[in-house]
Amino acid sequence: MKKRLSIFLLTGLMLTGCHQAIDTQTINIPSKVSPVMSETENAFDDLNIQANQGDAKAQFNIGKAYYDGHGVGQDYIKAIEWFTKSAEQGYVPAQYQLGTLYNYGEGARQDYYKAAKWYLEAANHGDARSQYNLGMMYYAGHGVRTNLGRVFNWISHK
Repeated sequence: MKKRLSIFLLTGLMLTGCHQAIDTQTINIPSKVSPVMSETENAFDDLNIQANQGDAKAQFNIGKAYYDGHGVGQDYIKAIEWFTKSAEQGYVPAQYQLGTLYNYGEGARQDYYKAAKWYLEAANHGDARSQYNLGMMYYAGHGVRTNLGRVFNWISHK
């Protein structure tokens, strides 16, 4: 009986000592773990820095991210703001994108006049899609007066 009591007390002391050792090891663990940014978030942050420094391609890509909701919440208003910044610097893909958004009313109120304006900008820089779409706008009289001569000019433009 004495032997069992001694083993029991000895085991209790050992467990108490282990418990204290575990407690001292966990005290130094920080209570807040800093969040780890995903690769997409890091890429978006880098792109955002470039865009805010005036890089037209980065501005277009930020606009595309907002439009598609890739890596950020989908936000058509922000997308159009970034596409416009890029397009105003002469970045042809942004000019085409704005023309399309306004032409079809995707993410913005449909506005044929603005669509024709942006298609014309891109078309003058050789963008074939914008040339074709502008030709079709002249055909339908959307945002511009119907003009079959301009339809042929823009659709056959090379």
